[in-house]
Amino acid sequence: MKKTILHVMKRYESNAPLINSMVKPENDEFRTLACYLSGEPDGKNNMETIAAETIYSRIPKKKVTWTQLSTCRKLADIIDEKGVDLLVCQFRRAIPIGVIAARLSSRKPKVVGVLHGIVGGKVGYGRKLLNYVIYKQLAKLVSVSEKGIDDIVRLNIALDRNKLTAIPNGLGCAPFLAEPRLGRADIFPEFGERDFVFGMVGRLAPVKNQGKVLEAFARIAEDFPAAKLGIFGSGPLEAELKEQVRSLQLDDRVRFMGHSGNIPDVLKSLDCFVMPSLREGFPMALMEAMVSGLPIITSRVGGMWELIPDQSFGILVDPRSVDSIANAMKAVLQSPPDANRRLGENAKTRVLEHFTDETMADRYEELYRQTLSDV
Repeated sequence: MKKTILHVMKRYESNAPLINSMVKPENDEFRTLACYLSGEPDGKNNMETIAAETIYSRIPKKKVTWTQLSTCRKLADIIDEKGVDLLVCQFRRAIPIGVIAARLSSRKPKVVGVLHGIVGGKVGYGRKLLNYVIYKQLAKLVSVSEKGIDDIVRLNIALDRNKLTAIPNGLGCAPFLAEPRLGRADIFPEFGERDFVFGMVGRLAPVKNQGKVLEAFARIAEDFPAAKLGIFGSGPLEAELKEQVRSLQLDDRVRFMGHSGNIPDVLKSLDCFVMPSLREGFPMALMEAMVSGLPIITSRVGGMWELIPDQSFGILVDPRSVDSIANAMKAVLQSPPDANRRLGENAKTRVLEHFTDETMADRYEELYRQTLSDV
């Protein structure tokens, strides 16, 4: 008899490929449902084509909290109505709602929590106390990286490490393996085909470390006139970073490109991907650059280190050291093209062998299988 798995999310805001990839279509073993506690459907949610049923509870946003008993009861009613055997709570804020709903339901399903982003940071005593009570009720708590497990244990009280498991994020690789539709001239019309273009993709925020990359780039720019830098994304530091470019006299060498809806072609237009973030969970942007076959400069910390474990897959730097980042950029510029290609191919192979969306979905199914079989 099929087991019913219900994925619960606090809110539907837009199509989420990563969450969708965690769900396999109904098969002989599992029937999978998805529930968004708040938010309205927009006709763009691919989960509706994957899950056997997608439920939009339309609970007012302010009431989607574990302190609202009516919200927990509504989810408990769904659990009983749909015959749920396993509840999978996506993201931190859905976990206490799911645990309480499971206790209120007649079926009392097992509960798995998935934490997507804990890397470093701090947790207040109030949340630690809540987690202490709630996490005891979980069958499993999933981190997206091994480093994340260390953080979760460190930031919580008396949490049994055996209850935690790491399932790395997985990437849908096909768009990044396809032939590009646009070339460098389309994306960077002011850069030449012989230029060497470094690229960054991400929110313009302190954690992404664009400021130190600009300092590092300024140090090597004079010696390498063909070196250019493209920065994709927006965020609170945009004005400050643009002023930094002006003060470093890099206006003709650095381009702020804003958001792009065509990241696969953007990555194909680069010669090197730079991501020396101060911290990351298990960054999809880094995986996308890896599977695009680019040489990588990234940080020797967190989930980035798990993706690039040593120098055979990319260049690891100290993200707080401008010298370290500058030396890495210089090394890539001075390396023979074949050496950079090998570095990129090694990174690409690593993703294809270990971090695809199919591999991730298989790991989650195995976790569900084990959880449901545990007495």
